[in-house]
Amino acid sequence: MKAKVRIAESSSDLRCFLEETVTRSEFKLSRINLSEQNHWSIRTGALSHCSNGFFHVAGIRQRTTAEEHLILYQPQSALTGLALFRDGQQVYVLLQARIEPGLSNIGQYGPTIQSTAANYLQMHGGKRTSYAELFRSFSPIANPLGSNIQFDLGKRYYQKSKVHSYLELDEQIETHENMIWVPLQVIAEVLASDNFLNPDLRSLLSVFDWDLFINGDVSGSRKTKESEDDVFAISAKLLGKSDWKLIALDQLNGWEIQDNGIADVSGSGIWVDMFQVSCFSREVQEWSQPLLSCSNRGLVVLLVRKIDDEYEYLVSFESEFGISGQRTVLPSFVIYPGDNPENISQLFENETPLAEMAQSEEGGRFYNNESIYRVILIEDSSRMNIGSGQRWVKAETLKSILSSSNSASLQLRCIASLILDLINPHSFL
Repeated sequence: MKAKVRIAESSSDLRCFLEETVTRSEFKLSRINLSEQNHWSIRTGALSHCSNGFFHVAGIRQRTTAEEHLILYQPQSALTGLALFRDGQQVYVLLQARIEPGLSNIGQYGPTIQSTAANYLQMHGGKRTSYAELFRSFSPIANPLGSNIQFDLGKRYYQKSKVHSYLELDEQIETHENMIWVPLQVIAEVLASDNFLNPDLRSLLSVFDWDLFINGDVSGSRKTKESEDDVFAISAKLLGKSDWKLIALDQLNGWEIQDNGIADVSGSGIWVDMFQVSCFSREVQEWSQPLLSCSNRGLVVLLVRKIDDEYEYLVSFESEFGISGQRTVLPSFVIYPGDNPENISQLFENETPLAEMAQSEEGGRFYNNESIYRVILIEDSSRMNIGSGQRWVKAETLKSILSSSNSASLQLRCIASLILDLINPHSFL
């Protein structure tokens, strides 16, 4: 019997398949109390799973100033990856229609594999993660194209990283449940769609050099001496020493452990609720878990200017307490969900964006944590006062930052997916 290969020939096909997957999953979500389940509990100062895997909810405090925050601690690195198949000039990407409890719209497309160690090692006793063996062991049909390590959200996780891996397959392998092969040009059509491609998929799309993969050594894919010098200078700006320390939840002054989760008693804008979830399309069909909730949307802005027919991008170097070494490369401006709601409606509200989308953070850790991502073309940048921690960079420098391990923030990698046609012009026409 011939293996089933599912292909989305259009963006309409892609949308229909996601809708079918959501319907088939019979997804249900409800708030519960800690006392109503027995998988999560406060142990050794953190809210943890009984397996000691997945993630922990803890506190973090600045040693000098005593500033404190609620934070997620997940010491095991997650595995994310894309499987690619090339048929002439057409490139297909194997995507997964993912159902996550905290997403704004229940389902989004993720990469071929997006799995914590707890999942692909089956610590929960559920079914195996699809295609994990392609990325974790030898396969005669898979050619590794490279990998890198990328930090997760620096104000939500403590030193969490993800491995980004890429494989080129010799054949268009069978599509398991919830999986579908998608032409790269169809993906290009939905890049600006609200809550449609998840952050890990956007990150993987932005980090990869598509022009080099598809067209070989073309203009714009080579690193110039100027871009190498820029990246060297930028790397020096990221060096620093962290002065933050993980602490027990009961040592936090701004949050309080209650039966329904971790309450925000200081008005910080973030807290933790407990949920019961059922979903027939996941490795485990029913489970309970905490999700970090927030009070308002966030905002991510990337400013773009054009100098002598060449685009430049304003990036920022900022400290984030969850990042080892503290500093990372972010877009021009970032406001996290739950932070500074009075500023969100005022920042560049009168500018017409080149591209814009709404994007939920990872639905397996966050409940309706959504940000607006906005790329804005500035007509006259000479009148702008940029900060000391900001600089304009060219496309080749931006691509080098994105592809370097542990340099670009998740927000920069996500928003770069909106300008893939500018940084990979030979692949995204």
